[in-house]
Amino acid sequence: MSNIRKVFSLVLDDVEKKFRERIEETYKECLREIDAEFSKLMEELRSKEREYESIYEREKRNLRDIYDNTLRVEKSKLTDSMIEKVFEEALNRIAKMPRDESYCNLLEDLIIECLKYIDSKRVLAEASENDAEVIDKIAEKVSRETGREIIVRRKDLESVGGVIVSNPEKSVVVDNTFEARLKRIRPVLRAKIYKIMFRGG
Repeated sequence: MSNIRKVFSLVLDDVEKKFRERIEETYKECLREIDAEFSKLMEELRSKEREYESIYEREKRNLRDIYDNTLRVEKSKLTDSMIEKVFEEALNRIAKMPRDESYCNLLEDLIIECLKYIDSKRVLAEASENDAEVIDKIAEKVSRETGREIIVRRKDLESVGGVIVSNPEKSVVVDNTFEARLKRIRPVLRAKIYKIMFRGG
């Protein structure tokens, strides 16, 4: 697990650093546009204040609600957009990682993690095209160490790397591709990006 955390920590920290300034500037620009439109509407209402005092107060409250709702929607859209960019950048970097000893150890950890959830002596391991060259020897090593028979099936998984492990009946399937792992940490990442952009606001 330490190898997995290390890889994801390095990738996400680096991507977070690159996007911080871009995120803040995008947010400021969005806020300026909303503020400009809001100010324009407020000026129009102020000109009618004396004649329509009660109408003005009512419309002011309505516009504030619209402003707040619009700002919440824009914050949510911007956060989701940044998450997609972070994911894309992270997956691109992972796809380009050399399939060296360090990566093999990571892939081995992913397989072993999957085995914890599968109560079967024989398991199927599906590898992505990127990992096809290394998966056989890793599976053989893990088989020797765990006493489990690991049958490798190379499929055209739409993944930059990782592995999907299941029992022969496919009643238990553990997806440990990098896409799946990123998806599982999405709520944490979303909260982190939201905090960076809006300072908890």
